[in-house]
Amino acid sequence: MRRKIFCILGGLLIMLGALFPVQTYAQSCGSLNGDKAKLFGMKSWYYYLDCSSEKDIDQTQFSGDKLVPAVWKIVLTVLNDLFFLSGFLAVILIVYAGFNYITSAGDSGKAARATKMLTGTIVGLIIVVLAQVIVNTILGMMSSGGGA
Repeated sequence: MRRKIFCILGGLLIMLGALFPVQTYAQSCGSLNGDKAKLFGMKSWYYYLDCSSEKDIDQTQFSGDKLVPAVWKIVLTVLNDLFFLSGFLAVILIVYAGFNYITSAGDSGKAARATKMLTGTIVGLIIVVLAQVIVNTILGMMSSGGGA
């Protein structure tokens, strides 16, 4: 019964969204470069691209020999954002593992699972931090002109 109610409410919400569309406009690259367009600390996909013109991203950086570095800048920026999100996830998992460890109440099985989860999360966090250092180093070299 509860599932039917949620489905009906969800369908009504979708229909309301279709009935009252919100008109949005694309922002120019120049207006976004003031704060470098960050959302919740994450960088936009075009963060490291040349956005010197007031209207749009400079299209000449996608032609000829400049295409590959521009694509790599986009890929590395998206990877950087994924590392950022995985850091948040790691903190949540550490808190969850600590909560499970505290509430194990002497049950050695629960305590062992919580310890294993905590160890795995910390190892994963170390890997993410090292990967982020590598990505930021490559992005720094590409942005300063030291890369390809």
